Amino acid sequence: MIDDRNLFFRGAGGPLYGVLYEPRGSRGGAGGGPGARRGVVICDSLFEEKFWCERVFANLSRSLAESGFTVCSFDYRGYGNSPGDTDTVDVPGLEENIHDACDLVRSRGCSRITLLGIRWGAALAGRVAAARDDVDSLFLVQPLTSWRKALMAALRGNVAGQ
Repeated sequence: MIDDRNLFFRGAGGPLYGVLYEPRGSRGGAGGGPGARRGVVICDSLFEEKFWCERVFANLSRSLAESGFTVCSFDYRGYGNSPGDTDTVDVPGLEENIHDACDLVRSRGCSRITLLGIRWGAALAGRVAAARDDVDSLFLVQPLTSWRKALMAALRGNVAGQ
C-alpha cells in the first residue's frame, strides 16, 4: 500500500504543485539503513510532451512507492497546476524547481536522490545533478542535445496544429 497525495510545496520562487508517493506508514525511501534512504524526483518534459508522459509517470511513481521509494512528480512553475506566468519560464527557473522538489524529498527523510528525466527534463536533470551532493544517480530518457533545434521543432508543431 502507498500514500499518494496532491500538494503545493514551497519553492524558492513560490508554490509548486506536485504529487508525493510514499510507502504507507514510512517516511523516506528504499535503499538500505538509516541515512541511505532513496527518493526519486521526476523531471518531466515540456510543452505537449509533458502531457504524453503523465499517465506513465503516475504508474511508475506508484510502482516505485510500492517498492519502498519516496517519489515526487511535480509541475514546473508556469506549467500544469503550478502557478506562474509561462512568459517568465527560463532554464535557471526550471532548474530551481527541480532543486525545490529535491529539497521536498530530502525533508521526507531521503538522503539519496535519483533524478529521472525525459527529453527536456533529462537535460535539466543532468545540470541539477552536477550541482547537488545528494543526487547520486540519473535515469535519462532521450535527453535533448540541442535545445534550439528542439524548441524550433516544438514551435513549428504548435503553429501547424493551430
